[in-house]
Amino acid sequence: MKLLFIHPVFAGQFHRQIRYLRTRHPDHEITFLSSREHKAGKSRLLGETGGQIDGVVHRHFAYRAGLKHKGAASVQRFADEIFQGKAVSDACNALKSEGYRPDVIICHGRWGAGQFLKDVYSDVPFLLYSEFFATAENARLCLGPKDSLPYETALFYRLANATNLISLEAADHVITPTQFQKQSHPVEFQDKISVIFDGVDTDVVRPDDAQQLQVGGQNLTATDEIVTYVTRSFDPYRGFETFIKAVEIVQRQRPQAHILIAGGSSEKGYGLQEAGEVYRKRVLSNASVDQSRVHFLGPLNYDAYLNVLRLSQVHVYLTVPFVLSWSLIEAMSVRCAIVGSRTAPVEEVISDNETGLLAGFHAPDQVAAQILTLLDDPAQRQRLGQAARQRIIDDFSIEAVGPRFVALINQLVD
Repeated sequence: MKLLFIHPVFAGQFHRQIRYLRTRHPDHEITFLSSREHKAGKSRLLGETGGQIDGVVHRHFAYRAGLKHKGAASVQRFADEIFQGKAVSDACNALKSEGYRPDVIICHGRWGAGQFLKDVYSDVPFLLYSEFFATAENARLCLGPKDSLPYETALFYRLANATNLISLEAADHVITPTQFQKQSHPVEFQDKISVIFDGVDTDVVRPDDAQQLQVGGQNLTATDEIVTYVTRSFDPYRGFETFIKAVEIVQRQRPQAHILIAGGSSEKGYGLQEAGEVYRKRVLSNASVDQSRVHFLGPLNYDAYLNVLRLSQVHVYLTVPFVLSWSLIEAMSVRCAIVGSRTAPVEEVISDNETGLLAGFHAPDQVAAQILTLLDDPAQRQRLGQAARQRIIDDFSIEAVGPRFVALINQLVD
């Protein structure tokens, strides 16, 4: 069977499925098409790197941004995505001229990549990977209690889905990682959406004896009180300000606790809110934390990142109602004791007092109380951590979701 995977960035959503296919179905011929700008492979801030996968043929399309528009940002985005879709279709036409015909095309649909695929391979099943359908209504759910969504921003969200709608209509079937993400899509498309998570390799992302960590001239080990937090960018969507305010409370009661914050190199956060280094500095300037015990580790390679999780006594994951982060799934797979936000995407994975503890997203006092509860109770940390890992093994591991992904591909071919 010939499978064509398309992703504008050579990124992790498909790596896990491809590695599973290479292991379980080595007879499948896999081609990966990504933009020339990421030809050398682009590593995610946290997660698997975008390096070469043995047995996979790599092809590239030359993406160029659309003509610069002096008006609305939404018009510029629409132009950029049209140009990207055209670049992908040109690359597919080149493959077709060489006599290449896949049995199934699996394409990440954001940024316009999938909108013209049916115009090239009209008779080839098209499986769309659709992470989220961002709307003004969804965006309002992600705002703080005192914030409002400007009218122009609401218009931006509507037009931002233009190429996404084209891909959804063209696709023969759609996959998305969680039920929450499925429900973000218009109801008229939900009958052809299957929920299949990307899959985590629980044999790699597993509990292990953590190595010591040198930070700030100190040598931290698993015997220290360590609270961890992971971020792609310092981001309101991922509760950075709530977390720092919770740290203030924790530090007053646990003078020996160390806070490890991994990631944070990206200046662009989710949504349209302030994020990045400037936002981090502003949040810290308004907080009374002992920064000698708050360690910003920056971007980490995957092994170092897993080591941080293995050192953790309590891992904090906060998010507004938005795409669920791999970091939560990986922390659970490592057997971390989790304090999560009481928001829909987290509640789909964590049941309060069963696989973690929950707290209000805008309630740093609740987050701090749950952190302190776990720091005080090693037996509860162990119980919740073990249950969290079992939840991932049962429902989110590549061993659990891989067969469902393969079955869907076979169904499309049949």
